[in-house]
Amino acid sequence: MERFNKYIEDAWTLAKAQYQTKKATHLNACLGNVSGDMDSVVCSILLGYYLTYKQGFYEEEKEELDAESISEERLNKFSMPMINMNQIDLKARSDIIHHLENLGIDTDKLPACDVIDLKHYADSNKLKVNLLDHNIPDYTQDFLIDSVVRLIDHHQDKGGVYPNLEYRDVRFCGSAASLVIKLMTDDSEWKEKLIDKHIALLAAAPMLLDTSNFSESLRGNKWDQVDEDQYKTVKEIAGDHIPADYHDTLYHKKIDLETNINLGFHLLARKDYKNFKINDLILGISTIFLQLKVCDKEFTAEEIKKQLNNIVVEKNLDMYMVLTDYKDAETDEHKRQILTFSPNEELSNKLKDMLDNFNEVNLDSIKVGELNDIKYCHTWQNHSTSYSRKKFEPLIRNYFEK
Repeated sequence: MERFNKYIEDAWTLAKAQYQTKKATHLNACLGNVSGDMDSVVCSILLGYYLTYKQGFYEEEKEELDAESISEERLNKFSMPMINMNQIDLKARSDIIHHLENLGIDTDKLPACDVIDLKHYADSNKLKVNLLDHNIPDYTQDFLIDSVVRLIDHHQDKGGVYPNLEYRDVRFCGSAASLVIKLMTDDSEWKEKLIDKHIALLAAAPMLLDTSNFSESLRGNKWDQVDEDQYKTVKEIAGDHIPADYHDTLYHKKIDLETNINLGFHLLARKDYKNFKINDLILGISTIFLQLKVCDKEFTAEEIKKQLNNIVVEKNLDMYMVLTDYKDAETDEHKRQILTFSPNEELSNKLKDMLDNFNEVNLDSIKVGELNDIKYCHTWQNHSTSYSRKKFEPLIRNYFEK
């Protein structure tokens, strides 16, 4: 744990002294995807920790890190764990906050995209990126492509071309953290030095969440053998340090009704958000864990209208969708709903027509309090409960690319 604590402390110190001030001559970044889920955040920390020690940053260690006058040669051996969002947006991630604080990590001191200007380093040819938990950068981060040197992801390979790529591991499995831990455990020199029970617990969280606690019914569909093998490894190392109910604890932190209401709609809309570029159109999709009628009651239609317009302007969107994932309070059944919005009447109507006529998905147009009084806002009940954002996005893309 001492090695890990030192790395986390030094990451923040260097972020403030060298990278935020743009004094550094080079940046090695470990970067998850823009939705900033547990897998992305943990992978960026895990891989940065491993690479920093493996590359010999601490071979020259003194009692205290002199961040202001560190040599260029030594600094280039440091891999920075970066949260691919603004720091304030991490506050919405109650499951991640709980997990990291459980490990003694100060979540106010994790480098994020509003702390370190990635584009500055990319434009200056001073950037190397380890891309984690996605294999195509968000459209707002196309400038990263020439800087990507390592790619580790468990999503469908979209065939991105990276001229300076040195390492690629893109395959189906439940969690990208499984692939990072495999990289570490395959390195016999560093496995025992770096993976203690605390690191094992750090890695366990995304493995448990992304495999739905290794639900056997989802084997081969949501997770695979590499997840099972790597979780067995971390469990053997951590033992009871990984609580038996840790999946349920984290999942509850993620979906808890009161916690999500207290976030407010502004943060909810940014809690699990991704951009998609479809031809010349930009679509934003958020996943939230509240029923739409709860949003209508707790936040009011006027506030939601304000925040819909805010996120469209902030993210430069043509269209915006909210996919809800919740348990019905009366039946305890897992259910989903959809809200769409566009300030453009033609696009709003096209979105509505698309969803009204989707044969692949069982949808019913519904009325939700005063939400439907918001101009260009429409709502549906999604009876195809397996249709998350990952499944919806290609359907929407096919429709608009016709």
